[in-house]
Amino acid sequence: MNHDEIILRSLAHEYNRMAMGDRNQENLRLHEAVNDLKMIRPVVLIDELPWHELDFPDELSLQCEDPHLREIERFLRTNLFKNRHMPADMVASPYIPVRKVIHSTGNGIRVEEDTLAADKGNHIVSHRYHDMLKAESDLAMLHAPVLTYDRDESMRRFELVGGILGDIIPVRLRGTDVFHVHTWDDIAMYRGVTELLVDLADRPEFSHAMVRKLTDIRLSELEQLESLGLLDRGAYDLHCTAARTRDLPEGLAGASSGNELTDKLVDGNSGKEAADRPDCSYGETAGYRSDGSSGKEAADRPDCGYGETAGNRSDGSSGKAMKSRPATRKDIWGRGTAQIFASVSKAMHDEFDIEYMLETIGTFGLAYYGCCEPLDRKIDIVSRIPNLRKISITPWADVDVAAEAIGGKYVLASKPNPASVAVPLLDKEALQKEIGRILDACRRNGCSCDIVLKDISTCAKRPQNLFEWERVVMDMVRNA
Repeated sequence: MNHDEIILRSLAHEYNRMAMGDRNQENLRLHEAVNDLKMIRPVVLIDELPWHELDFPDELSLQCEDPHLREIERFLRTNLFKNRHMPADMVASPYIPVRKVIHSTGNGIRVEEDTLAADKGNHIVSHRYHDMLKAESDLAMLHAPVLTYDRDESMRRFELVGGILGDIIPVRLRGTDVFHVHTWDDIAMYRGVTELLVDLADRPEFSHAMVRKLTDIRLSELEQLESLGLLDRGAYDLHCTAARTRDLPEGLAGASSGNELTDKLVDGNSGKEAADRPDCSYGETAGYRSDGSSGKEAADRPDCGYGETAGNRSDGSSGKAMKSRPATRKDIWGRGTAQIFASVSKAMHDEFDIEYMLETIGTFGLAYYGCCEPLDRKIDIVSRIPNLRKISITPWADVDVAAEAIGGKYVLASKPNPASVAVPLLDKEALQKEIGRILDACRRNGCSCDIVLKDISTCAKRPQNLFEWERVVMDMVRNA
């Protein structure tokens, strides 16, 4: 056993205990209840952390040498770190994901920018974008990319990780489980914010032509992902918010938890042990074929995992209903946003973004809209999106106005202000007031909600702010 294997196996044992633990099962139920509009209590999550300021070398320093295994190590270490110090209501997938390698030829344009960093260790920097789409003739540069699935490299990574960890915890090859559409945020990077906003008023036809072309490009990407079988059911994360639900088709994303998280075969063997047997079949394990050779074909099937059985999945579902077809957009979440429209009128927001979102995220099984743009006074236009289930309510929105408009129809995804932890000492009284207002508004209006601390560019180099934030907020939601 080499150096990388020793490190990963030790971490995987700890991660598996976390994923199989009672707290994880309870959190899965909380996530499902919120997204199914049957909230037990609000879900609290912390994400997008300033890892460069979390100086815990014994816990976070990467030690693997293989570049792909370092990414698996990062996944394990960051999840374990959060679970030890600020778990809130985080959930852990009962498997290790290995992402399918997807190549793109590009859409014909690239971002050109100048950046300015206040902290060299922080990936959050200031941007000044160069306008690459000044004239209508520039739109001719844009074209739909060609997506290709690099199956050989995907399988190499899958078998590498599965061979190391498959007897400890299932390893799954995963594609796209949430489809994101942020056309105007892309345009902001291609043009610059000022140019974009001025042209909405001065050159509306040009602005429509631009968003039309980029929307068609995104739709082409979606159609290619579907046709290549690269969509996957069962997301555990929806841009930092709860993703689990029973309301997506066949329920793979919302499979019940409890005592069903098991990866033993019908004969009692683990998936990896059975994988070495010559009579192994798809119905027993997805890791290997019945002729004893490595199971590349089986591992590409929609409900497969290394060290799992097709009839007894690690998320508790049988997988039988899914063997007949790959996932489509109707099986997963679509997520849209237009953050740069924070200062745009409701009518303009509706005309230039929501109208196009009807064609994109409105075609998915469920939709989540919004990020940092205030939507409290735009709920009526956002509600036009078919299958809408969740709406983001930013710190710059009035949560009382938003909760009254949302009621019990959608999930209110509340985003408390991350500036609260960007200080030398956390102001607990101010935090309690902020969270108390969110809880009161949701209680008064019958809203299901998740409370997500994210976009944390700094904690003032004081990780204790994050840990204390978690303790204060968890105490409030548990005793609300």
